[in-house]
Amino acid sequence: MIQETPIRGRAQWLQLREKDVTASIVGGLLGVHPYATPYSIWALKTGRDPQDPEENEAMRRGRLLEPVAVQMLKEDYPELSFRLPGVYLRDPDVRIGATPDLYCQCPERGFGIVQIKTTFDLMLRDEWTDPDTGEIVPPAWIIAQTITEATLSGAQWAAVAVLVLGYAGSLKLHMVEIPIRPQIYTRIRDAVVAFWKMVESGEEPEADPERDGPTLDRVYREAVDIEKDLSEDPDVIPICQSYLAAGAREKLAAEDKKVAANKLKMKMGNAANALLPNGSILTWATVRKAGGYVAPSSYRQIRVPAKVATYDPNAVPDEPGATPQGGF
Repeated sequence: MIQETPIRGRAQWLQLREKDVTASIVGGLLGVHPYATPYSIWALKTGRDPQDPEENEAMRRGRLLEPVAVQMLKEDYPELSFRLPGVYLRDPDVRIGATPDLYCQCPERGFGIVQIKTTFDLMLRDEWTDPDTGEIVPPAWIIAQTITEATLSGAQWAAVAVLVLGYAGSLKLHMVEIPIRPQIYTRIRDAVVAFWKMVESGEEPEADPERDGPTLDRVYREAVDIEKDLSEDPDVIPICQSYLAAGAREKLAAEDKKVAANKLKMKMGNAANALLPNGSILTWATVRKAGGYVAPSSYRQIRVPAKVATYDPNAVPDEPGATPQGGF
């Protein structure tokens, strides 16, 4: 039995979600979520981490722009009937929950759900577009979220509507159908069941050292006056050595960067901009700070175009008049 609870306010909605792994982060248990990991979900659901991984800037932007996307959907698809659900859905046996963005009634296909997302035009190209076909394909974590919401709501079809923020404030909307594949939801359901069994047993997933740094800082935010014995740990010395070596490289890189910047300043003099051999523009602009509690100040900031890193002065253009490698 799927429970359906009307949402009366944000505080109540957040409280409802505390009991479940929600559709928007189930991809973290499958290893396909950009923000959530098994460890971060464990830290959140066990109370070790008070910060919700769903409340980052990207998620907040999407939540605030949802009304814009809904209005565009109504204008672009007048044959469809849209309705804001305003409910929280959960499977109490699995402890998985979802908050569908939009219900939709289609004259031909019946009841469906639409998941609303926002992105930027460059991110749409890099993260949403199939390089072979050019078709828009939502990331795997969004597909997992949409299938979960469709399954819990009993929808006959599902889609993702992505609102694209473009250059100079342009807005475009794309609606992409997501097939409701039962085998994918079975994987999601099994992952959530296994997660709650692990939590109940008192175990915890291993943190990802590349992705879980912020979560580790919050979980272990208070130092305890004890000494932990790592003298028999064979891994700790190599890790310490790696840390020190990285710090030395960082310091050396900072010195190299400073020397390179000074050489560029010697070449530019008072010029704010300089044309480079690959057609890019090197800048050494003056940055001014307005006065407040301290006196106004200014400094010059040098910016080297990233394309210079791959510029080969000996490269021959493919054809006459072609842009040199690393140009605009």
